[in-house]
Amino acid sequence: MANIWDWIGPTSLTKRRGWDHLPAAVAERKASWTIDDHRAIIVSPLVHGPGATDMLNGARVADTNSAVFACLQVIATAVAEPPIRVYRLKAGDRSELDDTPLGALLDRPNPHMTISNLLAYLSNCLHVDGNAYWRKLRAGNPETGNVVELWPISPTRIVPRTTPDSGDFITSYRYYVRPGRYEDIDPSNIVHFRMGLDDRDHRLGCAPLKRLAREVSSDQQATRYADRLLANLAINGLSLEFDKDAPAMTKAEADEAKARIQATYGGDNVGAPSVLSPGAKLVSHGFSPEQMDLKVLHRVPEERIAAVLGVPAIVAGLGAGLDRSTYSNFSEARESFTEMKLVPFWRAIGDVLTMSLVPDFMSERGVSVAFMIDDVRALQDDQNAKAIRLKTYVESGILDTDEARAELGREPRPKQPAPALPAPKRLTLLRKSLDDLPGQYEGLRDDGLPDWESELRSFLSGQLRRANAALRAGADTADGLIVEGEAALLGETLAPLQARLLDDVQRLVIAELGVQFDLDDPLTRSYLQAAGSNIVGITDTTRSAVQAALIEGQAAGEGVDQLATRLRELSAFSPKRARTIARTELGHASNTAAIANYQASGVVVGVRVFDGDYDAECAAMNGRVFTLGQQPATLQHPNCRRAFAPIVDASELTRSA
Repeated sequence: MANIWDWIGPTSLTKRRGWDHLPAAVAERKASWTIDDHRAIIVSPLVHGPGATDMLNGARVADTNSAVFACLQVIATAVAEPPIRVYRLKAGDRSELDDTPLGALLDRPNPHMTISNLLAYLSNCLHVDGNAYWRKLRAGNPETGNVVELWPISPTRIVPRTTPDSGDFITSYRYYVRPGRYEDIDPSNIVHFRMGLDDRDHRLGCAPLKRLAREVSSDQQATRYADRLLANLAINGLSLEFDKDAPAMTKAEADEAKARIQATYGGDNVGAPSVLSPGAKLVSHGFSPEQMDLKVLHRVPEERIAAVLGVPAIVAGLGAGLDRSTYSNFSEARESFTEMKLVPFWRAIGDVLTMSLVPDFMSERGVSVAFMIDDVRALQDDQNAKAIRLKTYVESGILDTDEARAELGREPRPKQPAPALPAPKRLTLLRKSLDDLPGQYEGLRDDGLPDWESELRSFLSGQLRRANAALRAGADTADGLIVEGEAALLGETLAPLQARLLDDVQRLVIAELGVQFDLDDPLTRSYLQAAGSNIVGITDTTRSAVQAALIEGQAAGEGVDQLATRLRELSAFSPKRARTIARTELGHASNTAAIANYQASGVVVGVRVFDGDYDAECAAMNGRVFTLGQQPATLQHPNCRRAFAPIVDASELTRSA
């Protein structure tokens, strides 16, 4: 009788010191339902015709089941892609430990097998049997010596045992060395990997392939059915027919005619011309290639085999996936396979290695074994998408050019000497034209206001949704509803608008001053930081409004639905507040951009304040001049229209003083 391990074929290992010689399976090795008792499985026919019930009594099913083998091969090949490393976790930071004995063992587990061999075999064992075992070989004392080699053991040769009333979870592992001989191995010398847990015996894992008996049988029988049709046509290939008036043939004559037809038209003579007596004709029976297309019989079992083993059919090259394959969805399927199947698989293997091997090498807390998945190809960003994202970061001032180049693995650009500033061409003319700049800034504000207002409306609406979701999840304080991260989200919302405004202001300043200059990265970052200085205050104002609403609603005994309604009615989330914030932040960013450009120009020495609001404080500032760097606040109050004109003649500062 074939057991479930037969589905991937025979196993063998190189003989090593006698203990791991693997003879034919012995009768006493184990009588567990998880391996041997498949007689209870009833496999129904997939279609009318040849059944699928001889799975257990026929030839070795798994040796010829290509769908199962293809999926197992994909996992076994992929699991060894990232290297295994030893890490130390300290104060929340994980750092790799170099040149450790444990790392050296994992790089070369024994003299005859690579870690890739062990991982591929481990993967097959886990998916077929649910368990995989590595034996530790120690130098000197076999129980306490240093671990120097790791060897795989077939799960058909080993079983965990627990002595009754011992209180042990596993007392020993019984390893069947050869017929009539076994060895009990202490659990400290076995690395036991499990695929989940078997509900009937938590000492063992649960094999996905054991849940596929019906699908494997159906797929196998579909292939066998096609083979039989090709071999025998399932019916007579040719028949010799005569007119109804022809005399009847005796049995001897019929046998002789059959033999002559087989000799004349069979074997290498297929397709030879025929010459028949009058009234006789040869009739061909069988299926055309189109009629013998049985791929539909394979689709359902292929899809289920791929699903249970966690491999997209397209990645395994199965027909169920190739029918709809393109380069794009193959790439997406590979990424999904890596993220949903391999990453958890790598983590599970690393956890077992940490638990079973780290204590043999070091007693330090926080040391772990894990796969270094940073360079796994399927997890890497598409380079084009990455370049576009980095370009956006550079344009918004989040990164400078050299930081973006480093992300792409490139060296910083050589520093170029700063170009000499051209001599000012218009510095004698310009009082009136420079005083026109505030009016141009006003135009930029008016043009940009719809975009700023739209972004802020969307942000406040999203903030309200997040607050209500937190409320329904059980949060009952303002800090729980308007979390610290809201300020960062608002900053990310405004940063692209602020960066675009900086460019627009720079063009106006260059045009009016008649000098060319660039804003370097530190100055740009300083501008973005100054332009976003109100963001925390905006968030705090929202949180205070939410806190007042919660206190009032809770005092009134309101439930979650009533409190959510109260939040929706707050002016803190209203379109009117979005417009106020938009006008204020746009004015603040505009003036901050102007000051940054004046500083970068190299020719501006001071500013003149233009303030048209004419409230007492604003009126007191209107027309005053200040040395650059000593100017007043960018805005006096929300919705303030203050602006700054550049001064290039130092004598104006003296006269004003």
